[in-house]
Parts: sequence; C-alpha cells; structure tokens
Amino acid sequence: MQVSKHIVTGLIKPAQRALGKFQQNGITRQLGTLSTQNLIERTSSSQQISQSGIVSGLQKILESQKETLNKFESGAVFPYEATIELLGSTGYTGVGLPEDIGGIPTSTVDYAAFHMTLGEYCPTIAVAVSINKMCAEILSKHGDKNLFSDILEKAVTFEAPLSFAMTEPGVGTDAKNMKTTASYNADTKKWILNGSKTFISSIPQTVGWLVFAQTETTEGHKVSLFYVPKDTKGFQISKPSEKIGWKALSSQDLFFDDCEIPKNHLIGSLGKGINIGLSGLSRGRIAISSQSIGNATQALQTSLQIINDRQLKGSPMLNHPTILSRYGNIYERLLDSTILLFEAAKQLDYGVLGADDYTSYVKSKVTQEAWECFSEAADAAGGAASFIDSGFPHRAGVAHIFKTVEGANRGLDERFRRQLITNI
Repeated sequence: MQVSKHIVTGLIKPAQRALGKFQQNGITRQLGTLSTQNLIERTSSSQQISQSGIVSGLQKILESQKETLNKFESGAVFPYEATIELLGSTGYTGVGLPEDIGGIPTSTVDYAAFHMTLGEYCPTIAVAVSINKMCAEILSKHGDKNLFSDILEKAVTFEAPLSFAMTEPGVGTDAKNMKTTASYNADTKKWILNGSKTFISSIPQTVGWLVFAQTETTEGHKVSLFYVPKDTKGFQISKPSEKIGWKALSSQDLFFDDCEIPKNHLIGSLGKGINIGLSGLSRGRIAISSQSIGNATQALQTSLQIINDRQLKGSPMLNHPTILSRYGNIYERLLDSTILLFEAAKQLDYGVLGADDYTSYVKSKVTQEAWECFSEAADAAGGAASFIDSGFPHRAGVAHIFKTVEGANRGLDERFRRQLITNI
C-alpha cells in the first residue's frame, strides 16, 4: 500500500521536517545524511562551526577509520596508540587548549561540535580526550608552567594523558564533606595526602591526576587542588571496576596513604581548588553533553539501517507513518538538545553571568534526553539491538554513564534549582 504525501504531511509534520524529502510515490531518505553533522547544520551555529573547519577535518579522519573505531568502542582495551596516531599527530587532541602549550584554541561552540562528532564515532576516545584537555588546561592556567612544561607538551598530543580526581566514597562530589586531606610539612617542604577517591576515569597510560583535598587555611578548612604523579610513594590505584559499558576507559579507586608530593604541586592558590576545578568542569560538562548526543545519533543511525531492510505489509517499514513518526520524534528531540547545548556553549563564550550553573542544568537535561533517545532507537530496532554486533549493548552502557559523570544529574538539577531560588 502506498502512503500518500498528503496523509504523511497531515499526520506527522515533525517527521517531515526531521527526515527530509517526501516523494509522491512514497518516502525515501538517505540514511547517510543522518549524523551529528546534519544536526549541527540545522542550528543557528552552523555557519560559525563550518568556518572554523575543525569538525569537517575531524570527520574525514574518523570516517576513514570507522570500522576500526567500532571495534575499539566495543573492546576492553583503550586504543592508546590509535588515538595518538589519528588525533594526536594531527593536533586534534589539543582542540580547546591554549596555543602557548601547542593546543588549538576554539570557542566553546566549536568545542561542543567537535565532541558531538567524536562521540558519534567513538565516545570512549572522546571522553578520555576531554578529561585530558580539562586537566591540561587547568595545569596550564594555574600550575607552574616551568615545572609542568614537559608534561603539558605531551598531554596536548595525548602521549602523557592526565585525569581528574574529585569523587569520594559516600560523599560524591560534595566538596564540603570531602574526607581526603592534604597537610603541609614545613620541615620536608612537602604536602602529605591521606584519603581516597572513587569512580575515577583513567587509562593505563595516565601519568598524573589532579586531586582535590581539604587543607587548613586562615579561613578554616578549604579544598585545594594538587597534581599527583603516577609513581608517587604512598599513592595506589585499584584494579578497574567491571562495567556494563565503556570498558576500555577504566573506573578506579585511588588511595593516598601519607602520599608525599612537592610543595609546588599545589595548583593555584591554597583553598581555591573548587573554583579552579569548576572553571574546567563547565567545558567538561559541555563535552559530556555533546558526546551523549553523538552517541545517541549513532544509535539512531544503526536503528534506521536495521529497519531499512525490513518490510511491513509488503512495503518498506519506513513507508509507514507510525514508524516514520517514531524516528522523526527521536531526531527532533536530538535536534532540540543540540540547540540547547549550543545555547549553553554561547553563554560560556560570552561570559554570561550564571553560565556555569546553566551548564550544569544543560548537562543534566541533554544527557537524560540522549539516554531516552538512545533507548527509543534501540527499542525501534527490535530484537536486533540485543546482538553485540549491533553496537547497542555496549553503547547503552555508555549512554547511561553519561548521566553520572561530571556530576550526577539529580545533584545538578538540585543545584540549579537552589541557584534559581537564590536569585529570585
């Protein structure tokens, strides 16, 4: 049975907008056009992103290695060498970092588009690169550049990746109740750390962590930030935790038992750790939100490819209004999330008051929406989505984890509500 253009337009106008051209004798669409690039092109930021050329260059590299990246994404070993070869050698691991350390400075909007694209092809690499970038930026801005120059140079190319350690057992990211401490020994001129961190993302090649710890200041106990190298005495790393997804990016516990680090490993001023950390977390949350959209977009692509080969009542399934409407709804939700994401990115670029808090809100909403879109795309694909080869089982774990990294969504929602009440 043919589905007329009149019926389709009348019943599912949103799907018409989302899924492209309709023909009188049915519905056709090019599955290849459904991508993060397609989402970006439908926003008001598309011209700015196109002019920078960062996304188009990245996409060419990733597309040429698509099959290899899919294998990496479902594996249990982080593709360290491949990341350096594909992205480090071409400068893409330095996107968003200052030029004076070898990076490629970008607007937050371009940074978001970059991570949407990277998240579509390989979210595991995307997350590792964004964590490393956040740490390198903080170290560059607030650390001793002479001391950390070699580390920063290698961090930009991902040869010496860095990680971030805030979350604690039973405390999460609640800075006021953080238990890890750092006390200064005037005799040895060293800081002594004691405590532990949990759910810390890293890879075997990580060379150092930015660690938050309570310190004694003239204003009482305040959180400060420290750089702790991998082989420091008194510092131990647990075995990676078992996860349902994101297996190539380890989640580990860190333990500090009279861990001694030099005086100049204090990053920034004493007691200013939270402010310094939050300055990096805002862009970090933009990156996570972007990656979640990219991951969900890949799920939608895969689902459509599965459905495209199926028949319903003698005609292609995509010719049926209810099926098309379902996919159109998923696409529209991803497009709305992209628009919201770029709005938050613009606020950071323009230095809008309250932009950091708004970023927290957007991270919560976008990653939740991406999770629901991912689930809907998997459900639309039917039983085929349960097979490992489809990529859905692994990426489902990734989609879920996106809701918890860089601040659990419930906590971010509560923080934003409190901020709104305060400002009324």
